[in-house]
Amino acid sequence: MVSYPCKGKIPLLKEWNKLKEKKPHAPGTQFGLLCGKTNDLLVVDCDLLKDSDPNLYVDGLYAWNEWIKQHGDVCAPRVKTGSGGLHVYFCYDSQVPPSNQQLEGNLVSKEHAGKKIKIDVLTNERNVIAPGSPGYEYLTEEDKLRPLVPMPEWLKSKLQSVNNTKKRELKEPTKENNNAKKAKTTQETTGVEDSPCVVLKLPSNEQKQKKVLTVSKHRL
Repeated sequence: MVSYPCKGKIPLLKEWNKLKEKKPHAPGTQFGLLCGKTNDLLVVDCDLLKDSDPNLYVDGLYAWNEWIKQHGDVCAPRVKTGSGGLHVYFCYDSQVPPSNQQLEGNLVSKEHAGKKIKIDVLTNERNVIAPGSPGYEYLTEEDKLRPLVPMPEWLKSKLQSVNNTKKRELKEPTKENNNAKKAKTTQETTGVEDSPCVVLKLPSNEQKQKKVLTVSKHRL
C-alpha cells in the first residue's frame, strides 16, 4: 500500500496524493495512507461532537452506533483515532463520493433533521493516519485480522445521499443568486528510514476480497 510520513495529520511530502509507491518514514512521524483507487481504500471517519454546536451537528460516533443498532455490525477493520473518534476501513467504491460533514442529520433520526453529521468520507486523494501511528490503535484485537471488504448497501446508500443533496441545491438556487443572474442579464443586454511498525499488505487480484491491515510486533 502507498504510505508516507506525516506530522500530525499533515503529509510531509509534496504531491503525496499522486504517489504510486510506499515512501520511507522517519522516527517520530505518523504513517499516512492514501485513500482512494490507488490503495483500493475508503475510510469512514466518525468525529466527536466536542466543541461543535449541538444545534448544528450530530456526533459522528453516536450516529455510527445508531446505524449499527439499526442494521447490524460490519466486519471491517475499526481504528480508534487520536481524538477518540473512529475510522472504519472499506474497499474503495467509485460510486461513493468524498464528503466532509455533509451528511444530513435525518439519516440518524427525524429529530436531527436540519443538522449535519460529523462524519467524513475519505476517498480519492484524501489522507488517513494508519493504525500503529501514535494515538491510532485497532479498536479490538479482532480488528487487526479483519479484511478490507466492500461496504454494505445500507451504508453505501446513506453516503451516496450527499450527491442527492447537492443536486437539490443546484435545482433550488437562492434568492440572492437569482437576483445576481437577473442583474447580469440586464448588464449584458444594455502540496530517512523505513519503520517496521506497520505492515500494510496489498494481495493479488484473486485475494482482493481478503485484504488485511496488520500490525507487527514492533512498536514506535
